[in-house]
Amino acid sequence: MTYLATGFAIVGKYRFNITNPSYAAVGNNANNQTPAIQAAIDDAEIAALAAGGADVIFPDGGEYRITAGLRVKQGGVNLIGEGGAALYPVGNFDTIRFESASTQTYMYRNSIQGLLSFEAGKTGGVTLAGKYVADCEFELSGFNGFSGWELESFNTAKITGKLNSYTGGAGAYYGHAIGGRLLPGGGYNARSDSLILNLITGGALCAGMQGVILDGFMHTVTAERLFCINVGGNGVITQNSVSAVDKPAFLEFKDLQCDGCSSDSVRLNSGQDIVFNGGHLNRSRTGSNLYIAPGVKDVAASATRFIGATKDGIEHYGKGLRLNGIIAKNNSNNEFGGSTNVYRGLIMGSTSRDVAVSGCQFGDADTPSFQSYGIAIDGAANSFGITGNNVSHNQTGGIINNAGTGATKVVANNF
Repeated sequence: MTYLATGFAIVGKYRFNITNPSYAAVGNNANNQTPAIQAAIDDAEIAALAAGGADVIFPDGGEYRITAGLRVKQGGVNLIGEGGAALYPVGNFDTIRFESASTQTYMYRNSIQGLLSFEAGKTGGVTLAGKYVADCEFELSGFNGFSGWELESFNTAKITGKLNSYTGGAGAYYGHAIGGRLLPGGGYNARSDSLILNLITGGALCAGMQGVILDGFMHTVTAERLFCINVGGNGVITQNSVSAVDKPAFLEFKDLQCDGCSSDSVRLNSGQDIVFNGGHLNRSRTGSNLYIAPGVKDVAASATRFIGATKDGIEHYGKGLRLNGIIAKNNSNNEFGGSTNVYRGLIMGSTSRDVAVSGCQFGDADTPSFQSYGIAIDGAANSFGITGNNVSHNQTGGIINNAGTGATKVVANNF
C-alpha cells in the first residue's frame, strides 16, 4: 500500500474492503451503495478505537454511487481508493464528513488517499467536511461538484489534490477553513492551527463561486502550492465572518497562482502577518490582483508578479506593507472590458500606513499603454518609503504623490 508523504505516517492496522461479502458494495454506478460503505466504515471505527488505526478500501477502480453522506466518527480511520476507485454522490449532502459523535471532541490521524469523487449529481453540500480533526491529510480529486471542502476547528491538517470545475455558484466555494466560530448560545468553537495546502482549484468559470476562504481565528496556514484558475469570485479571501475573537494570522503563500478570477485575485478583508513569495496573481476580471483592506496588518510580498488586472495591481488601505522585488505591470487592462489609463500598479489609499517599497518594477517597456501610473499615493496616506524602484513605462507617469514628502513620507531614487 502506498501512503502520502506527510510526516504523519497514517497507516491502518486492519483493512475493511467494501466489496467483501460482509458489505457487498457493487462498483457499477447503478445502485445506492451508501449502506454497504457506511457499514464498512462503522466496523473500521471499532477496529481503529481498539488498535489505533484501520483502512476502508475502495478496490479495483469501482464506481460507487451514494445517495447520502458518509460519516467517519473515529480517529485513525483512512478511506483509501485503489486503481482509480470513485464515488458518484447524488443529492444534497456532504459527500464525506469527519466529525466525532461527541461535540467539540478532536479526532486524530484520519486520511483520504486515492479516492476520486465525480460530483455532477450533487445539488448541495461539500465534497469533504471536517470538524475538530487533527494530524490529518486529505487527498482530494473532485470533479463538477457543488462546494469543495470545509474544515473547522482543525489542528495540523493537509489538503492536497485537485478540485475541477465546481458549479455551486453564489455562496459556494472550493475551500473554507474556519476557526473560533461564535456559537449561538455563547462561547466559541476552538481556534484552528496549522493548515498546509497543495491544491489546484478552478476550471470552468461559474459566477459567484469563491476560491479558498480563510475565516476567523486561525494561525499558520501555508500554501505550498495553491492554484485558483478561472474562479467565479475571489481566488483567495481572508475574513472573520464567524465573529471569532481573533483574525487569520501567520499566512504564507509560497506558490500562489491566481489567474482569471472574476473578482479580486486575493482579497484580504481581515488578518495580519501575511507573506507572498514567488507567486503569480494575474488577470482579475473585474477587480484588483491584491486588495488589502483597512485593519489588515503586516503584509509582505517578494518575487511575486501582479499582472493584467482590470483594476489595480495592488490596492493597499492597511497598516504595514513590504514590497521587494515584485513586478506590477499591465494592470488597468481592457481584456475583460475594462479601461486603460485608469488604474495603477500600486495604489496607497487614505488609510495606508507603514509602507516600504524597494527594488520593484511598476510598468513595462513592451506594453506601456495600460497602467496610468506605476504608483499612486493618496493625500491622506502617511509613513512610507518608496525608494529604488523602476516606475517607467506607464501611460501617464511613474509616481503621483498627493501626500507630499517629509520625515515620514519618503519618495527617492526611483526612475
